[in-house]
Amino acid sequence: MLKTKTETIRQKAIIAAVMNGSCYGNGFIAAPQADLQDGLFDICVIEPLTLWETLWLMPKYKQGKHTHLKQCKMLRASEIEIHVDKPILMQSDGEGFTSNHVRITTGSYKLPLIVPQASPLKAITKE
Repeated sequence: MLKTKTETIRQKAIIAAVMNGSCYGNGFIAAPQADLQDGLFDICVIEPLTLWETLWLMPKYKQGKHTHLKQCKMLRASEIEIHVDKPILMQSDGEGFTSNHVRITTGSYKLPLIVPQASPLKAITKE
């Protein structure tokens, strides 16, 4: 089960990527519309696929061209909980752990950065 404040999804999935940025791993663009500064996670859930469907979908997933496909559901939320029946391998920023429950929330924490003027990141003023 995947639950946000506004939606609950009860389905099997081969991928449930909870993203702050648009890509992970070796350039997989799981959430092409993600915005690092909007305070929301972009969530990509992909239903179980056959081998041939997987071979067809993975190049699209890597390029970020999967979001409109019927096998894929995209969500946005500031908080998400994932429950599974048996503990499975999960990852957080590349660090693996085994669990059957995870709760992920955004915070109002801000890390000051110096970025080039041409950066797509918006300037944040002190509050």
